Amino acid sequence: MEERLNAEEKKFSKSVKRKRMKWIPVVGILLFIILASIIGGLYFKTGQWPFGMQKFLEKPQIEQMIPLDSFLVNLKDERTTHFLKTSITLSILDDESKAIIDLRMPQIRDVVIQHLRGLSKSEISEAQTLEIIRLDLLDQLNQLFEQDILYNLYFTDFLIQ
Repeated sequence: MEERLNAEEKKFSKSVKRKRMKWIPVVGILLFIILASIIGGLYFKTGQWPFGMQKFLEKPQIEQMIPLDSFLVNLKDERTTHFLKTSITLSILDDESKAIIDLRMPQIRDVVIQHLRGLSKSEISEAQTLEIIRLDLLDQLNQLFEQDILYNLYFTDFLIQ
């Protein structure tokens, strides 16, 4: 008798599991439709994608590199004369910025030279200071353009003598 009850319980539990399993895809589809409706409604209401989705839908911008001619400057040292020879590459994200940079190249070179001439050998020798110099130059050059045209600045050669 107990075996019969156990067999019936197993059949009943299997049928309940099957019924539950049939509802899982239906519930999943309903949740998807509701979520898509909410996102679509917010997009049409505001004209923007909600929840920061815009950055995932935009095409990634490709960084363009503009190498500058090398710089040779005297460093600010009182006792001895030291030279810095460096090459810099500017990074931009659009073609309009390239045209502006080409027009203002003499001013760019002047800003870089003036900034580097004000440094001493001991200031440049530390790795963390080099990162600060790079960020300062990037800020000064973007101030020259009165907007953030430059995306990044890279030292490609760096020689102190």
